[in-house]
Amino acid sequence: MRIIGGTYKGKKLFSPEGDQTRPMAVRIKETIFNKLAHAFTKQDGTPNIRNATLIDAFGGTGALALEALSRGARHATLIELSKESHQIIRQNIQAMGLQSQTTLVKGDATQPPKALTSVDLAFVAPPYRKNLVKPTLIALDNQGWLNHDTLIVIEIATSEQLDIPTGYDILFEKAYRTAHIFYLRKRGAQ
Repeated sequence: MRIIGGTYKGKKLFSPEGDQTRPMAVRIKETIFNKLAHAFTKQDGTPNIRNATLIDAFGGTGALALEALSRGARHATLIELSKESHQIIRQNIQAMGLQSQTTLVKGDATQPPKALTSVDLAFVAPPYRKNLVKPTLIALDNQGWLNHDTLIVIEIATSEQLDIPTGYDILFEKAYRTAHIFYLRKRGAQ
């Protein structure tokens, strides 16, 4: 796994042995970041990635959050429950020298800490077929991470049905061979 764009393009990322994490296909990751840079903007018209604050609710290896930082995001909070994955994320953050731009939380994304302020971008890519999207969105919202301008990127298996709380609008979706990506915002966004 590598960073595919921005300041750290080509930087190799550490990843755990076995199938504990599910790396996102390069083609899918590239498509997501192209959309973030060009298709969706914040209410003030700026791209969702530039100077963004973000949360990666299921950190895995940290690849999505670190890719965002490489492409101009300002700060990333990563939540990861697995001890091994938490250590891998820490290793990747240190290898890239991004300690001051990241907050790493060891915990359950369905029980996140209270946010100091809402984020511009949220990645929610839980383990497949665990029905964690809806409880994660509810928890992130209840803890102040999301607002009407937060763009939420969700990845589920193509064989799954997306289950989200009421009050969210799907802006765009794209199915791939194994993954289905959704972009959404809380209803009421401009």
